[in-house]
Amino acid sequence: MISRKQIKDMLKGHGAQQVSDDALAIIEEHLADYTSVLAEKCVKLAEHSGRVTVKDVDARAAVEL
Repeated sequence: MISRKQIKDMLKGHGAQQVSDDALAIIEEHLADYTSVLAEKCVKLAEHSGRVTVKDVDARAAVEL
């Protein structure tokens, strides 16, 4: 997972001067939700291809869906 410090550093890298704890919590929650959805898509794509191993092609395709 991405740490709160990494999230904060990314926001600051995009110009934020300060980031509240509440904002970090919301971003962290949505990242966890997105990661879960992405993982589910990866597994389904691998299964559809007849594999039990999730490969890079599954991850790339899942991101594009």
